[in-house]
This record gives sequence, C-alpha cells and structure tokens, in this order.
Amino acid sequence: MSLSSVVKRFLSHLSRAGDFLAEAIQDHESRLNNFTVASVKPVAYGTPAFMLILHKDMAAGTPGSPDDVVVIAAGTYSYKIRVFECDYVVATAIPASSVQVRDAISGGGNAMSGVISTAATGISWDTRDFDTKVINLATTSLILRRSDRGVAGELFMHVALEP
Repeated sequence: MSLSSVVKRFLSHLSRAGDFLAEAIQDHESRLNNFTVASVKPVAYGTPAFMLILHKDMAAGTPGSPDDVVVIAAGTYSYKIRVFECDYVVATAIPASSVQVRDAISGGGNAMSGVISTAATGISWDTRDFDTKVINLATTSLILRRSDRGVAGELFMHVALEP
C-alpha cells in the first residue's frame, strides 16, 4: 500500500470521525435547548435536581480598585438555581484581595458565597458555612465582586437547577 493510499484512508476515517463528532455536538445542543426543569427526575428526598458546575473565566483589569464581573446576566435563563459552593482558581493574585459571589452589583444584594481570598495564586475555596440560596436567573444576575480588578482567575460554582 502506497503512502498516498494510507494518507487518503486516514483522511477518510478522520472525516467520518469529524462527522460523528459534529452530529454528537448537535444532539447535545438539541438536548440542552429542549431541557426543562420539569423533565428532571426526582432524586433523594423527592426534590428535583439537575447539578451543574458553572464556570466563568476572568481576565485582570487595571489593579487598584474594585469591580463587578457578570457571571450570568438577569434574563439570560429562566431557571432558578441553588448555589452550594464557589471555588476560585487564582491566576493573578493581589495582596489582601478577595472575591465574593453576590446577586447585585457594587457589593449590594445578598451574598451567594463567603469572601474568597485571592491573595495567593492557586485554588481558593469558599469556606463559609451558610444556608444555600436560591436565585431566579430570569430576574436576578449572578455577580462576582472583586475587591481589586487586578485579580484574574476562574470561578467554579456548584449549583442545582430548581423548579
């Protein structure tokens, strides 16, 4: 078998794999677009739940002042979510800085997480022991309040969709 035959055969397999992957992605998107909270099966204690990990990547701004980063804007989704835990992977640290997930800008509204230190690079966990809170994403935004906009990193929120 010549080298060109092998390459053609490989490209043919690669093309079929690409088609399969594209079909799988379309199917996944279709399922997500047709997802309804009512379609979730009950779990322990009979409470419907669909667990998600929300992710938001945040670039550093000019350090020295606080700012707000919109994680999910009000009206983007029509679901309610229950926030269980928030973790932050700090890429750019600022001494004595922190982040906190809230449901309003400028540090207002309700705290959806504890204050998470961003004074050192690496993973910072929300260590606050608090009651989980429900947010209606149809009417309320999820905001990450940075005490210093020079902090960069990734937010991971463990949430459950609620009916």
